[in-house]
Amino acid sequence: MFDIGSHASRSTLVIGNAVTDAGQKIKTQIRKLAVDHFALQQRNVVVDEIDVRGGRAFLINDPEIWIDVAEISEKAIYDFEKRPAPNSDGDGGPDGQIVATGSYLSSSHHPNHQAGFVEVEVDTMTGEVSVIKYLAVHDIGKAINPLLVEIQMQGSSMQAIGFALLEDYVIDIETGVTLSDSLFSYRLPRISDVPELEHHLIEEPIEAGPFGAKGVGEAGLAPPAPAIANAIYDAIGARIHSLPLSGDKILHALNTQRDPEQKTGTSYVSGQNI
Repeated sequence: MFDIGSHASRSTLVIGNAVTDAGQKIKTQIRKLAVDHFALQQRNVVVDEIDVRGGRAFLINDPEIWIDVAEISEKAIYDFEKRPAPNSDGDGGPDGQIVATGSYLSSSHHPNHQAGFVEVEVDTMTGEVSVIKYLAVHDIGKAINPLLVEIQMQGSSMQAIGFALLEDYVIDIETGVTLSDSLFSYRLPRISDVPELEHHLIEEPIEAGPFGAKGVGEAGLAPPAPAIANAIYDAIGARIHSLPLSGDKILHALNTQRDPEQKTGTSYVSGQNI
């Protein structure tokens, strides 16, 4: 119980490997039951000569000879003389059911890596920043479900854009009372704040992951804030070193610029990768 855990972006790696482990044990049980089935057909085969795929157990050397996994499972339940053998954990299926448990323990995280690119507009009269486009490239190992990965990356990108530009936890320094205590004072991104989003997945499967996959739960949160800060610097020539990158901070940075040409009302457009 005292391990790194199966939370956040470790979920796919840890849970996926545990499920894969259980699946392999289930597969072994099915192959053992298939041996009995083929023996009834006067076929002398051993477990290693049988594979399971596509809902069928079949002979590796002759895939046309097969039996449905559903039929094997039914026989296992109703033929109590030939129940599945216990798996390597000592678990046996009740009433002949094919049951297995899997486990996985890893001391490492196998993090994925991202690069973020952003285009912004900065209104130098108000300090307002608008994100025009955000593009990210993600190293994820293997995308088990590419559509869900894309959706998760879109959501994490918007969350990161929100805390980069809008979210500000304000506390009264005299009373300790939270002042940003509602959605009116603690601003979150709205639909109108969503820029053009573009995500690219680099699939380089890793040996330690289930089918080569790594997690993506938290990774998309990291690049947007520094990318936006760099884009603002590219636009106005001033560094903002704290979040959120609010209008008052940008106006203060502009007012302290030595170059008076930086104080015009022109909106700047720029992009900068991290």
